[in-house]
Amino acid sequence: MCVCIYVNMQDCNFINNISFIFFLLFHFLYNPYLDTKPLYELLEIFQTGKLEDFYQYLSTTTSPMTLQTWGIDEKTCIHHLRLLSLCSLAAEHEEIPYQAIASTLQVSMDQVEPWVISAVSSGLMNAKMDQLSQVVMVEQCVVRSFGMEEWKVLQTRLHGWKKNVGNIITALKQQQVSSSNSNNNTTASSNIVVSLSQGVTSI
Repeated sequence: MCVCIYVNMQDCNFINNISFIFFLLFHFLYNPYLDTKPLYELLEIFQTGKLEDFYQYLSTTTSPMTLQTWGIDEKTCIHHLRLLSLCSLAAEHEEIPYQAIASTLQVSMDQVEPWVISAVSSGLMNAKMDQLSQVVMVEQCVVRSFGMEEWKVLQTRLHGWKKNVGNIITALKQQQVSSSNSNNNTTASSNIVVSLSQGVTSI
């Protein structure tokens, strides 16, 4: 079977569809009889790795030839991997210090906010920036790969949400019962007052 997959790494939509693209490539690209291992390693970095992994990949003797053979631009790779590395940080932490982002993306502190804005505008994550505390508060982010560990995290969160919803429902029911009892007591008190008023009038 021959499968042809065209990937334009210059396309802005590439970053949004990266998980699906690499799922296809991993299943169809690797061939032990062809010299595709260097490209396979590069794709593996894009799926799960970070920028530092790409720089380590560039230090190998075969990587420059691989990039040239497949027409892959090094600067474009670095740009995309900075965004993907930021996604990995967002998936690992709900609050990310500016310093951690600067270190992971290998940029200066004054470049942190533009990169966060770029990730948000690309639809890769939803986050708020606390400039005073220099912390990025993550609300939602794209998951680069979804394996057994991610299923376990999702299960834990679902159990937590189920427990919280159950507590809210129980509290509402208790409030309804309390309110009903309060109304009954008020009605009974009103009846007593009316009875006493009628007794006083008859006297």
